[in-house]
Amino acid sequence: ALEVSNGMVEPTLLIGVAAAAGSAFRAYLGFLGKKNKGAEWNWTIFLISVLPAIAAGFGAGVLLNVEPSWTNMGLIFFGAAGLNSLQDKFGLQKKLK
Repeated sequence: ALEVSNGMVEPTLLIGVAAAAGSAFRAYLGFLGKKNKGAEWNWTIFLISVLPAIAAGFGAGVLLNVEPSWTNMGLIFFGAAGLNSLQDKFGLQKKLK
């Protein structure tokens, strides 16, 4: 017999989207902080900031089997923003300039 799934979206995809949103939010806030100093938007720096957080979100969904509850989605959102902030503190984005 065929199995029928009642879910519309893969849970791992939701976790990856939450991680992407959190990291993108932090990247945009970082850009706004440096916009007054003449900084221009750079897609390379944005992708280098966001892609590790997306990978961590997918890894949490697949390897740790994290359920996409509201609490977990909030924690992943803010965790991804924190990961982006750590990248900024360690100077990953600065090395590209």
